[in-house]
Amino acid sequence: MTKSQINKLGEKLRKAFELDTETLWRLQQVRGSYDEPMLGAQTLLRESVFEATSRLKTTNTIIEKLRRERTRLAEMQDIGGLRIVSEVDLTKQDEIVKRIVEVFPITRVIDRRSRPTHGYRAVHVIATLDERLIEIQVRTQLQDLWAQAMEARRRSVARTWRAS
Repeated sequence: MTKSQINKLGEKLRKAFELDTETLWRLQQVRGSYDEPMLGAQTLLRESVFEATSRLKTTNTIIEKLRRERTRLAEMQDIGGLRIVSEVDLTKQDEIVKRIVEVFPITRVIDRRSRPTHGYRAVHVIATLDERLIEIQVRTQLQDLWAQAMEARRRSVARTWRAS
């Protein structure tokens, strides 16, 4: 699919009250297109002595994000994601980020330590592989614990909101 087609799909997902099978199947195709680049990024990191866990953003989470934010589906930077959690201080975290940037030819760094969202702090390296954006989160153990607590809270609030 072209970027234009992906963005049109994103608009449909954002606006539709009910989603048909065809639309959901097309979203699955988009999600699946991140598998190879994500695996490639994970392999490159492993070769650089970084163990990273991987995950694809779920269908529901993609749709929720499209409806909550003004991002376009083709520009969503975290459909495919990797995470490195390490027992390091902020200086060592910066060194890890620098090494990751050296591994990937096209990157952008978002430092959420200086501009936290809901108290969430980490460094995100957005790498482009095979025309797909792969988000590589670099967290200290404390940042990871905080992020997990905030995500659990967000899910709890969302469940309560849906139930009412």
